[in-house]
Amino acid sequence: MNVQKKYRVSLRLYLLLLAACISSTAFFVPSAMMLRPQIFNGSVLPIEAQFAILVGQASVFFAVIIYLGMFLGRRVRLGAPILERLLKGKKVSEWVKKTAWLSAMFGAAVAFGLFGLDFAFAESSGLQSYSGVLPLWQGVGAALYGAVCEEVMVRLFLMTLIAYVAMKVKSKKKRPTDVGVWVAIVLSAGIFGGLQLLGLQGSLDLNGAVVTREIAMSVSAGAVFGWLYWKKGFEAAMLAHLIASLILFVVPALVN
Repeated sequence: MNVQKKYRVSLRLYLLLLAACISSTAFFVPSAMMLRPQIFNGSVLPIEAQFAILVGQASVFFAVIIYLGMFLGRRVRLGAPILERLLKGKKVSEWVKKTAWLSAMFGAAVAFGLFGLDFAFAESSGLQSYSGVLPLWQGVGAALYGAVCEEVMVRLFLMTLIAYVAMKVKSKKKRPTDVGVWVAIVLSAGIFGGLQLLGLQGSLDLNGAVVTREIAMSVSAGAVFGWLYWKKGFEAAMLAHLIASLILFVVPALVN
């Protein structure tokens, strides 16, 4: 009974994360439709139907991976301890003092590092993600989607899954080794970068510079967010990602 309680998924936290993912997706989808009209304009379905289908599909997808991420996270000691404490009515002021500022600083460092990589590969790749200025609402949508949905996909689910597999490889261990966690951090970030490259097919020439740029950006940012998830909790990774995205997408819209 004690083992079952130890590994039990918090329903309130599950529903909170699911609601956050659905809301962020619903806010982001119109922006995606405007940025890539060639994908949506060719459909026989009206835009409203396409929107409903995309949000519905995302809802089912996130419902599954959030549960799996939380379920496996209990077994590898990864999770969202601060949100769990908050939902239980416990104080989180110490976390704010000790961790929130650290996450914010790491997030800012990631943003400026991505600006640097973007500039360094601009000429060879012919691609600059952060050179333009999105409308404010699109920037906010991109920031929220990155901080919530991407963190759920890459850290809460994928990184946790790889860490769990790494732990099972070392079957005598009750938690993954440090090497196993770092493999999970880097591999999950690299897989995400590869998926982003697949999304660029057809719109860009995926030469060596483009591939190197995308993987370098994904792995460097993912290493920071993954370390925060491991050492400080899922909330720290989300906050750092949010700060980075706000600097990359929202601040330019406010100053121009």
